[in-house]
Amino acid sequence: MRFSTLWKFMTLAIVVSILVGVVTYILLTATPETEFEIPILKPQSVCVMEISGMVVTEKPVFSITKYISPDDVKELLERAKRENCGALVLVINSPGGSATGSYLIYTMIRKFKEENNIPVVVYVTESALSGGYLIALSGDCIVASPTSLVGSIGSVVTVVNYRKLLEKLGIEVIVLKSGKYKDIASPFRELSSEEKTILERIVNTTYKVFVDAVLKERGDKLDKKYLNEILNASIFCGRDAVKVGLVDAIGDLDLAIEKARELGKLPPTAPIKYIELGKRPALPLPLNLSLDKLLSIIAVLDRVLLVPTTYLQVLYVSK
Repeated sequence: MRFSTLWKFMTLAIVVSILVGVVTYILLTATPETEFEIPILKPQSVCVMEISGMVVTEKPVFSITKYISPDDVKELLERAKRENCGALVLVINSPGGSATGSYLIYTMIRKFKEENNIPVVVYVTESALSGGYLIALSGDCIVASPTSLVGSIGSVVTVVNYRKLLEKLGIEVIVLKSGKYKDIASPFRELSSEEKTILERIVNTTYKVFVDAVLKERGDKLDKKYLNEILNASIFCGRDAVKVGLVDAIGDLDLAIEKARELGKLPPTAPIKYIELGKRPALPLPLNLSLDKLLSIIAVLDRVLLVPTTYLQVLYVSK
């Protein structure tokens, strides 16, 4: 009997020691940004998250402009899920940007709403143009203000050539390449007719991806009289966007939240949660740069100034 009691005491002591060790480790390794969450049953909420700025595929090392990336959206959606999101409102203000980044965000939001069986309502503030509108297509309902700018459905590749300027400056650029088209769209030489054909093919293929998404998500809502104008990158203000079928309603954020609540069949008491990213500096100062970031900057400069491998990026952007 005494042996059994001693064994139970020793087992309890071991368990307590392990728990103390785990807690101590967490406290010693925690940072101010570490999030501690105790799983509790939360009521379903209307989550509001902002998608604003130029769309990029990867977060830049530093930026003087506002941007949004797929990684940012992934983080926002994870936070929304922790708030037991029953309906999602996307507040969009974007001229578009990277074609790949825009498409990734669009598919990411569609997947989130399908996996969690929740509605998504979009509210356009200033603009949802090009890639910004592609992201808006993930919504079940799109609300815009009367003066919002919507549309610009298309893709673009811009090729800059400053060969003549370099000649005037007496600068000669020598490019060593392994294939005929390796330096396609190089700013150091004229674009050949063959290369122009290749770039046009890329633009048209990328454009078709965009058009397919538009027809899939809004096909039955678009006014066929304006279809040619819509698919030729025309831009519409909010009221006209409703008329042609790119937008469902004119209103404000409150209307978007109310529609999300209705579509999600949430009660009037359902809380509204504003989901935000952690703070990030718009333009980090050199003193704030870590060694990793400094090395990244050096690597970028090395690629751009010394050995350019590609000059090409396809954009869903309104210029």
